Amino acid sequence: MKILLITGVFPPEMAAGPNLNYELGREFVRLGHSVSVATCLPRYNLKEIPRQYRGKLCMREEMDGMIVHRTWCPSLRRGIPAMRGIEIFLMALSLTF
Repeated sequence: MKILLITGVFPPEMAAGPNLNYELGREFVRLGHSVSVATCLPRYNLKEIPRQYRGKLCMREEMDGMIVHRTWCPSLRRGIPAMRGIEIFLMALSLTF
């Protein structure tokens, strides 16, 4: 079966969400499924953006048998609920393309 995971966060980002998405995808691969991931370029909970992701608008990579498609997503202030809503809308729009 072909599986597409759509998520705003994925490793190398550090949090429970990225790790759960990674483990889910890896388990599907282990079970013999073809897994693609649509996600943002790393930006969440990192002290420094890894070099291979800097200055890119989109990229494709393979991670433990999963094809990971990354695209630029905005990072707005999280303390204001309206800004968080705008960020989520723009992230969905970015991942659609």
